[in-house]
Amino acid sequence: MQKDSQGMRNPSDYNKQITAYLEQAVSANLSIIYVASGNIKQVEAFKKEAMHKDITIVTKHDLLESEDQLENLNWDQQALVDFLVLLSASQFGGMAYSSFSWNVALKRHLFIINSKEKYLDGPLVFNDKLSQIYEFAACLWP
Repeated sequence: MQKDSQGMRNPSDYNKQITAYLEQAVSANLSIIYVASGNIKQVEAFKKEAMHKDITIVTKHDLLESEDQLENLNWDQQALVDFLVLLSASQFGGMAYSSFSWNVALKRHLFIINSKEKYLDGPLVFNDKLSQIYEFAACLWP
């Protein structure tokens, strides 16, 4: 969920994001969603929405043994925790206006060996089995 200090010029509607991420999780039969977001209020709201679909929301705060471990990391180091977790997730979804989402999606495609699929070709970029970038068209130059 992107609605933090990244300074977005065109943030997506929060409800659209939740709907997209939950639909992706349900269609992939996922029971856990890892959320990388600096907005704790929205993560808590997302947890409530996800409970209705029997999906558990996990963040970097849940992964480390103590909160002190996370607090001792600077903002960039905390983002790196999110980045490393998302690289190995079975599914990834992110917003097109987020450079973080693009970096995760691009890096995930480096793991494909001998793939005949061209992830930058076709009508929908990053709408594939590895990554889903939402609202791509809304981010194109007018």
